[in-house]
Amino acid sequence: MSERVLCRWATRWDREALIAHLGELMHFHGEEPDLDTLRQSLEYALKYPERVRFAVAQRGDKVVGCMSLHDCYSTWRAMPFGQIQDVFIVEEERGSGMAQELFEFTVAEAMRRHYCRIDLEVLESNSRARAFYEKMGMKWGECLTYSMRLGGTANSLLPPSEGGGNG
Repeated sequence: MSERVLCRWATRWDREALIAHLGELMHFHGEEPDLDTLRQSLEYALKYPERVRFAVAQRGDKVVGCMSLHDCYSTWRAMPFGQIQDVFIVEEERGSGMAQELFEFTVAEAMRRHYCRIDLEVLESNSRARAFYEKMGMKWGECLTYSMRLGGTANSLLPPSEGGGNG
């Protein structure tokens, strides 16, 4: 690991590496990845970076980590905030400091966007990740997250003129 880590925004050239990393992350969470859906998600992110943006960590010519920053809005603060998702570091890079560089890179973008806060979700059982986020200054928010799957596809988020819509 003698080469320095480069943190940067994902481009179309990173698609296959990101799909592989996201698929591995989904397996970790007990989900079976749908590669077509992951491709659609990445296309959406590349087309609408103001809504969702993937940061990647690169060592040499290999993408070794990623996280995404999603744009949200706080009605209580009348300001935008960000949600970090899709945090993945390849096994051999865990503990190398690369996650910190990637996190700081993403937080710098959140600050540039004048977000009032950033949120993320982590499995309660993932003590290593929780310790990392606390080291980075994040605090447990005392809220439980409830989810409901509503269906739809990545294309349903696009305007009908761009192949989207539900019907």
